[in-house]
Formats: sequence, structure tokens, C-alpha cells
Amino acid sequence: GKGWVDVLVMATMAMRDDIVVPPSLSGIVGGIQFRKASKYDMILTDAGQKAIMSMAPPSVRTRIEAEVEKYKTADCPNASYHVMVTLPQRTRVNQREHTDVPEADTCYRTIIVPLTREDPKAIDPDDKLPLGGGTMFVDLGVVNPYLGMVSFGGNVRHYGLGNVSDTARVFLFVVIHGASDVNEPLSY
Repeated sequence: GKGWVDVLVMATMAMRDDIVVPPSLSGIVGGIQFRKASKYDMILTDAGQKAIMSMAPPSVRTRIEAEVEKYKTADCPNASYHVMVTLPQRTRVNQREHTDVPEADTCYRTIIVPLTREDPKAIDPDDKLPLGGGTMFVDLGVVNPYLGMVSFGGNVRHYGLGNVSDTARVFLFVVIHGASDVNEPLSY
């Protein structure tokens, strides 16, 4: 349902620069990290992961679970669940282009599921970049519609698009990894 997305957005907007887990998210969010351009990365606890997955539409939950199962191995045994909230901006500030893990054979995979509706075909007249979606894949374009799923390896070049809409952009992302998730602590 949409209710839990609204709770995450309201909690994020309430804290803005105070990166402390608000009481409304206690037990669900284990930590919050601020990323540039009004982005808040909420690292979910096990209880938070179960709550988010239980509220996801069954088709989305099934796809995520299948993808996690497909890529988790003895060498790549961990899955970290995050919710990213990108608050609206007056001027677009994009994340820098990057790869999460440059080595092609490294155990690292990201799954992104947008939780807010946006028009992925709308184009910003100023910078000619998509207004919707949220993630630009350098070699592929934007490929992440509402409740769709994008799964990519750590060596795929991408960047987060700044949010110039009137509403917050929210997406779930799951990182399948070996020893560490490069998002904990954040490196950018």
C-alpha cells in the first residue's frame, strides 16, 4: 500500500538535516545516511525488511525474492535492504556518475524498485534529462518504472537523477553483497 511510503516521506521531511531515526521509524530503520542532493538512504532492520516486503504488492515481492535468491551464493551471502527518499529540489542536482564496485567479477548486485509514480518519458526542457524514473544508466538510459524492477551488477555505470518534481521520490533498493555493502558507510 501507499501508506508506508507516505510515513517514510513524512519522517524524512521532518528530520531534513538531523540524521537521527525518528520515533515513527524506530525498529524499522536501523540508520539513515544523508546523500547529496536531498537524498536520504534509510538502512532497514530485519524487521523493517519484513515489514516493507509484507506491504509490497505480491508480484513485486515475488520478483524481488526471486532475484535475491538467484544472486545470493556462498560467496555472496548478504542482502541489505534500503529505502531511498529524494526530496524535491528547485534546481536539479544529479549524483555523480559511478559504479558501485568497478570489478566485473565481484560479488555485488543492486535491485531497484521505484515506489512513487513518475512519468519516465517526461523530459526536462533545460538539461534534456528525464524528469521521472530516478536512475540514469549511462549505457541504457532510464530503466525503472513505478513498481518495476531493475537489477544490475556493481560494474554498471549509473547515477541518481535530481528530483525537480513537486513530490518526494521513493525507491526500495536491495544490495546483494559479500563482505560489505558499499552504501554502508556511504562513499559519496
